[in-house]
Amino acid sequence: MTEANIWASDPVLARIGSLLAEMGLDGIGPDDPLVPSGLDSLGLAQLTDLLMSEFGRPEVPSRLAQRQVESLTGRVLVEEFAAGAEPDSSIPLVHLRPVRDQDVPWLREITLGLDEVHRFIFRGAAVPPTRFIDDLFSNSLSCTVAETTDGSDGVGFLTLMAADPQSLHASLGVVIAPHWRGSFHAMHAIHGMVVHGFRNFPLRRIYLEVPDFNLAPRESTILTQCGRIEEHLYFDGRYWGVTFYRIERDDLPRLAALIGTVA
Repeated sequence: MTEANIWASDPVLARIGSLLAEMGLDGIGPDDPLVPSGLDSLGLAQLTDLLMSEFGRPEVPSRLAQRQVESLTGRVLVEEFAAGAEPDSSIPLVHLRPVRDQDVPWLREITLGLDEVHRFIFRGAAVPPTRFIDDLFSNSLSCTVAETTDGSDGVGFLTLMAADPQSLHASLGVVIAPHWRGSFHAMHAIHGMVVHGFRNFPLRRIYLEVPDFNLAPRESTILTQCGRIEEHLYFDGRYWGVTFYRIERDDLPRLAALIGTVA
């Protein structure tokens, strides 16, 4: 496995690797001591700022502050920030807004990129622009863009679709931008869309259909599994299983407790 692929094995490590590359330190691996490898104090401060934002931590973990700085690696930083990390409920990580015309190029990028095209309804089909718009928004009850609270970065696209007005359920479609997958920002985006659905529509249940290659472990912790089909979808030379999740209206307090927000 190449150094780049080792960084890419975890979404947060990937963000650290990208930041190090921007600093001209792309030869450092996840398990290499950062300071002896050339990271200065300003660069270390940038890494800790990134991780504080990523894990919703208002300050550096006390255990990390007690470690010798020369022993810190990218993987150690992630593990220390992740240990017991919960977003501060007073600090919102994302907000949802309506989709705008100018979002379409970005939506195409995160849903039709060569590495992303399998992740949503297109299932490998790089469709033309007109069909892309029709397919993305057809059968949608409500759709939003999740972005960071300062509006500087898009976190993902979320849609409630295939609503059944008789049985009062709908399906949740989610596309998270690659560099936000597996983050608390992604969890907050999903939670925010679920809250939006239950508060604005008389739904009693929301379903989510997830191929095995598509959902980060952290995001799956806020969902309840209700079914599974083995070897159901074809991607990357093999068949993958699909897990079905449900979220009940009564689940909102539990979801809020899991991700540290107030329902």
